[in-house]
Amino acid sequence: MLVAVAEKDLIRDTNLEYCDALRAAGKEVQVLINRGMSHSFYLNKFAVDMDPATGERAQELIDE
Repeated sequence: MLVAVAEKDLIRDTNLEYCDALRAAGKEVQVLINRGMSHSFYLNKFAVDMDPATGERAQELIDE
């Protein structure tokens, strides 16, 4: 399972705990930390189109 976690997300720690729980349940987990991003950054089309960093992180997420 791929879990994308935004570095500045207020629920980042909860997302990482979820990954730990999946691993404890015997699941294979890949974590993608999106540097410098906040919650659901990839849904903000304006930011994805206009901000190079947001666009790069969104593309990294798509590529994974």
